[in-house]
Amino acid sequence: MSHRGIVRSPRNKPSVIGIGLLALDVVITGEGGGTPRYVAGGTCGNVLTGLSYQGWHAFPIARLNGDNASILVQRDLKKWGVRLRFASLAPKTKTPVVVHHICRSVDGRAVHRFSWRCPGCGRHLPSYRAVVASAIDKILDCLAPPTVVFIDRPSSGAVLLAKAAAKRGAIVFFEPSAGGSPKQFQDIVSVAHVLKYSTDFSERIRPFLAESKALLEIETLGAAGLRYRMRLSRSEGRHWDQVEALDPGRVIDRGGAGDWCSVGIIERLCASGLDALRNVTQRKIHDGLRFGQALAAWTCAFEGARGGMYSIDKKSFRTQIGKILSGEHFDFDQFQKRRVGHKLSRPKICGGCGYSRASTPVLAN
Repeated sequence: MSHRGIVRSPRNKPSVIGIGLLALDVVITGEGGGTPRYVAGGTCGNVLTGLSYQGWHAFPIARLNGDNASILVQRDLKKWGVRLRFASLAPKTKTPVVVHHICRSVDGRAVHRFSWRCPGCGRHLPSYRAVVASAIDKILDCLAPPTVVFIDRPSSGAVLLAKAAAKRGAIVFFEPSAGGSPKQFQDIVSVAHVLKYSTDFSERIRPFLAESKALLEIETLGAAGLRYRMRLSRSEGRHWDQVEALDPGRVIDRGGAGDWCSVGIIERLCASGLDALRNVTQRKIHDGLRFGQALAAWTCAFEGARGGMYSIDKKSFRTQIGKILSGEHFDFDQFQKRRVGHKLSRPKICGGCGYSRASTPVLAN
């Protein structure tokens, strides 16, 4: 693939470059297995697709190699306007596949789990392999400074991209979840402007916080909401403040809630660039985090990490988010769910049993 020429964003349109987990999600509902649905996923994939849905210019950086899983991923991303110019960097490798199981507990609660094993034979499915630093080095000259660089997994390539982006004035948004060496964690934390992590991950990242100069640090607390602290020009001190979680009225699947929270935070607090973030008021920080919480609550009413995108139109999306923010409940069932879309006959995703359950439609808008 040629990367000649600088990638520029349309005027007045924010841009995001993401590096991290871009995967194929195999969404299976019910204990009986059900008919799987295939969608682009992974934290990085979900955040960039969500931002594209919000009107951003989104570029994932990945190593998709043209296998069946990558064909499904790319078809899905293209439908939502995600730009794939840097999604197949060398050395290419198998596309990660994550099985997203959705079911109910004995007491009726919605539960989900993620697996890296084939639902058919139990064999390990392809897992994440980081983009190497040499591949990043080759494309840096092609990238005009984005508004935001999103990173969810530390790697040598992610370190190189984060440092280059920070030097060029981009906001570095770091949401670590797995992988990476201590040195890579430290290097990215030291240049990140926004640091977001779950309370389950807090012990792992705490040793690196002394190196952090993040303007905004966010710790998500699950059903308890999130807490945050700021290092901004208008901020007084570095104390923690909490934002309560919002209630969508029903919960079908909590998978992807954290990704949508990031989408909302980036949309409301980062779209105007680094200087604007440095001078944002505490009130606007709080409102931006509440917007992120509203998106997180909204996605819980649908199956899959981005199920709502395939089920309703944009006008209904805005209406639903507005009602969640105002504390209202409404009938999700009034919105017709559409699951018919592009098909890939017998999409084999397992090198062992060739797992495929008939010709399954990809969720479509």
